[in-house]
Amino acid sequence: HVERPELGDGNVQALARQARYAAAERLRERVGADWIATGHTRTDIAETMLYRFAVSPGTRPLLGLAPRNGRVIRPLHSISRAETRAIAAAAELPFHDDPTNATGRYARNRIRAEVLPVLTEIGSEAERNIAATHAELHEEAELLSGLVGDSLAAAGVGPEEVEIGVRSLQPMGIGLRRLVLRELAERAAMRAVAAA
Repeated sequence: HVERPELGDGNVQALARQARYAAAERLRERVGADWIATGHTRTDIAETMLYRFAVSPGTRPLLGLAPRNGRVIRPLHSISRAETRAIAAAAELPFHDDPTNATGRYARNRIRAEVLPVLTEIGSEAERNIAATHAELHEEAELLSGLVGDSLAAAGVGPEEVEIGVRSLQPMGIGLRRLVLRELAERAAMRAVAAA
C-alpha cells in the first residue's frame, strides 16, 4: 500500500510523520486490523533521545517512541537497526532505504552518522544503555502519572477540573507540584482545543 501525500510548507519531517501515521490509520481501518506496528528499533530510540537531549529540557521529551501509544505498537524496540536489517535480508523481506538518511541534512542523520558512532567507541553498549534508560523512564512516568492523579484526588480536584487551590499545593514537594500543575495545564489546553 503506497500513498504519496502532498506535505505543504513547514517542518518536513513533522509533516511526513503525521502523514505516515494518518495513512497507517486509514489502512488499519480499511483492513480491520487492531494495531499499527511500526519498525522503530533500539537505534531509533537512541537517536531520538540524543536529539531531544540537545533540543528540549526535561524528561517528558525523552518519552517519544513509546512501546505503545493508542493503537500504535513498536515491537522492535529490543533490537538494533542492523539486527532488523539482517533479519529482513535473511527472510528476503523487501525494504527501502530513504536516500535522505545518508545526508547530513537532518539532525537525526547527523546523530546517526556522527554522534552514535563516537558514543559507541566510548562505550560499546551505548545504544543498549540509552534504550534501557528510555524503558525505565516510561515505567517511572506511569508511576508518576498515578501519583499525580492520587494527589489531585486527595486535593478534591476531579478528573475534568483544571484548577487547584494554593493551599492544596503548598504541602507538596516541588517536583510533585510541578507535575500537578503541568497536568492541569494540559487538561486546560485539551479543553481549549475541544472548544475551538
